Amino acid sequence: MLIGFELITQRAWTILPGASFSIAIVWNQAKIPSSIGKDIFYKAGMILPNKILTGTGRIHHISDETINAFEPLQSEHCHLVSCPKDPPSTLRLDITVPKSSMVDTIYQTSFIKMWKRKDSVTRDTVLYFDPHSVQNIQKNQFQIDLFYLLKK
Repeated sequence: MLIGFELITQRAWTILPGASFSIAIVWNQAKIPSSIGKDIFYKAGMILPNKILTGTGRIHHISDETINAFEPLQSEHCHLVSCPKDPPSTLRLDITVPKSSMVDTIYQTSFIKMWKRKDSVTRDTVLYFDPHSVQNIQKNQFQIDLFYLLKK
C-alpha cells in the first residue's frame, strides 16, 4: 500500500519570500525518510482556498522560474510512499510551518488530504484537524495523531 498527505488551505494565505512548510509521516514513532516533503516559497504571493501548502515525498521550490504566473500559487501534489511492512501502532504527521504564530491558526484554516493507493486504486480522504490530536513539538512544529485512522 502507498500513502501520502497534503496540507491544504481553507482560506487565502499570504506567503512571504523564504516561507517554508514541511510534512512527514511518523509510523511507529519513526519518520519514514521517503515521506519527508518540503515546500519553499521564494516568491511572495497569495495562496487561495483549497490549494496545497505542502505535501509528502518531495522537495519543491516555488519561484518565478518554477511557476506559471497565470495560475494560482500553490505547491505540487504529494508523492505517495510505501508503508512499512509492520502495521502501525501509532501514526502521526509531523508538520513545520514558517512562523510560530501560524501554529495556532493553522488548525482553523487548513485541512489534511490523505491519499491511499492499494491494488492500483487511488482514493483520497479529507481529514479535518481535531484540536485534541495536535501536539506542539517546537515553536513552529507540531504533530497530528492519526490514531483514529488505524481503526478503519
